[in-house]
Amino acid sequence: MRPEREDDVVARLHRRDAVAHLLDHPASLAFVAETNSQAELVGFLLAQVAAEEADILSVGVAPPWQRAGLGSQLVAELAGCVRSLRVRELFLEVASDNAVALA
Repeated sequence: MRPEREDDVVARLHRRDAVAHLLDHPASLAFVAETNSQAELVGFLLAQVAAEEADILSVGVAPPWQRAGLGSQLVAELAGCVRSLRVRELFLEVASDNAVALA
């Protein structure tokens, strides 16, 4: 464990505020994956719907749980949810250097 620098704390709070602002938007959707045993958060997906499109804004899975299909399950949950909203296209942009997402 290390002490946090002020810059680290400010950056983390800014991200928290940004996520809270996003979740307040009526077109936003959020999904989480938790462990059964301790209800520990191990994955999440944030998306926004606009007309007949949905954009996955962010998706993440904790390292010990990666490569176990949780990301795919989160996307499948989103797809099922937005289908009822008549969404026809689902988008996810991935950086070309994000080997985990591209695998």
